[in-house]
This record gives sequence, structure tokens and C-alpha cells, in this order.
Amino acid sequence: MPPWLADTAVITTLITTCSGLLTFVISKIFDHKERKNKGALDEILENIGNLSDKVATIDATTVSINQQNDVIQDGTKKIIRYRLFHDLKREVMQGYTNIERYRELSILFESYQDLGGNGEIEALYQKFKELPIREDDNLETH
Repeated sequence: MPPWLADTAVITTLITTCSGLLTFVISKIFDHKERKNKGALDEILENIGNLSDKVATIDATTVSINQQNDVIQDGTKKIIRYRLFHDLKREVMQGYTNIERYRELSILFESYQDLGGNGEIEALYQKFKELPIREDDNLETH
């Protein structure tokens, strides 16, 4: 071993220098990783912001579609109610129905109920269900 390595001052200086150099290198590694992580975090935050904007747009679109759907359902219910009122009234006034009209008006009434319809039409439908069913008007009887 060289004699200068036996000197405590030299060894202390070497250890201090190596420690400082090692501290500097480790500090630079951590700084690099921190900048890299900060960049990734900034990118994640930007993506979250973009997603938040898209969600807000989707929410607004959904509200608009739901409002349009409500208007369409209300209109459909009113049209079905009008049709049922006139067709059921005609059948009740006639005093009988046939199997085809019974089936079709029953299906239409079910749709009306699914849309939330009730009341006067329901009472008329109950009278209609009690009507006798005759053969179709266009069938020949023997």
C-alpha cells in the first residue's frame, strides 16, 4: 500500500470527496426521476381535465336527449289515447267486436299503459273487454 494512503488526512479527504460526489450523483438521479414523474403527473392531470370536459358534454347531451324523449313519449301517448278513445267508443257503441279488433286494440292499450296512460281510456277499455266477440264482418257464414 502506498504510504500516502496510510495518512488519515488523505483517507478523510478521499471519503469526503467520494461522499460528496455520491451525494451529487444520487441527487441528480432523484431530480431526473422527479422531473419525469412530474411530467407524467401533468399528463395525467391534462387527460383527467379532457375526460372531465367530455363527461360534461355527454351529460348535457343526455339531458337534451331525455327531454326530447319525454316530449316524444308524451306525444305518442296522446296519439294512442286519441286512437283508443275513438276506436273503443265505436266498438262499445256497436255492441260487439271481432277477434282481430280485440287483439289490435288490446295491444294498443298495453302500449298506452306502458307510457303511463290511464283513467277514462281504462274505463272504456274495460267496457270494450266485456263485448261479445263475433265472427269477422268480411267472413262468409254458412
